[in-house]
Amino acid sequence: MGLVLFDVSNNQLFGYIPSSMENLTRMLTLDLNNNTLFSGIPRWMGKMSNLEELVMANNHFEGPIPMELCNLNSSLQFLDLSANNISGSLPSCFMAHSCLFIKKQDKRADHQFFKQQLFGDIGS
Repeated sequence: MGLVLFDVSNNQLFGYIPSSMENLTRMLTLDLNNNTLFSGIPRWMGKMSNLEELVMANNHFEGPIPMELCNLNSSLQFLDLSANNISGSLPSCFMAHSCLFIKKQDKRADHQFFKQQLFGDIGS
């Protein structure tokens, strides 16, 4: 069946997410919470078509949320990008997804962009 749960939260990991993980297409849960991972959110994560939970909070990811994550729209139920340096707006493909809980907070600001179940327009 392959790896379906990968939880390396709170492990003091440092660096980039290895691109070899893009082959884990059967994964249901990926939890990278509370490490020291950085760079942009990898575009190849959009290939993880069965992913239901993606937790990348409390790291040093920066830049926009890649449009490739829209490929997860049919499976993804929970996305946590809080406490990173994410910029820009949520891709529009997520706006109509009524079963998705999204948490995104910008470390650089004193306000929260969004932390709610989505029911309407959300901008930056």
